[in-house]
Amino acid sequence: MRALAVWLGCAVACADGGPVLPPFGQWDVEVGVPFHQRLTAVGGAQGPWRWRTVRGPVGLQVAGTTTTADVWWSATAFDLAPAKPGGARAPGPAQEVEIEATDSQGALAVSRGSLRAVPTPWP
Repeated sequence: MRALAVWLGCAVACADGGPVLPPFGQWDVEVGVPFHQRLTAVGGAQGPWRWRTVRGPVGLQVAGTTTTADVWWSATAFDLAPAKPGGARAPGPAQEVEIEATDSQGALAVSRGSLRAVPTPWP
């Protein structure tokens, strides 16, 4: 159902030329394992784009100059839930992510989702 809503949103926004970003999604990221995702806008004007992180965990990076941007994050032990002494670490709380993309004519697109740090399993 969500995919249909995204498709319908694209059909409406693309019809008027405005850019649309896919949902960021909900991701579990293992501590010490770099997370990378590529976001690609649909529609919008040609030319340089501006990408920015509105909210997200500490260390979240976004870089892009056209309709595509790369998002990186590395979870640390500090992102996990506190544990009792000698206890196993538990996954941390989901941290909201919001990324904005602005095309060369000032039209705005937003992608939302979340990232959650999880302990790295022992081999």
